[in-house]
Order: sequence, then structure tokens, then C-alpha cells
Amino acid sequence: MEELEEDDLLALVSKETMFTREQTLDLVLSMLFAGRETTSATISLVITPKLQGES
Repeated sequence: MEELEEDDLLALVSKETMFTREQTLDLVLSMLFAGRETTSATISLVITPKLQGES
């Protein structure tokens, strides 16, 4: 495995937890995509009534 720099966030998290670098990366990506989906759904729920003329 390649040597990681100290300013690499994934390296620091992997070093301080029981997760491997790959597991940490998977968790971070899952959180990013989950956040995107949640935000997208929330915006859709807010905008749809306004587009239909409801307040």
C-alpha cells in the first residue's frame, strides 16, 4: 500500500479508527450521496407546491 501524507483526511481517520482506508472511503462516499439524495428530495417537496400555484 502506498505511503500516505499526514494531511490526508482519510489517512488520519483510518489511523485513528478500526476502519481500513477503503472502509472509511466507502463510509464518506455513502454519507455524501445520502446527503445529496435527502437534499434533492427536500427541495422537490418544497418546490412542487409552489410550481403548482399552492402557497
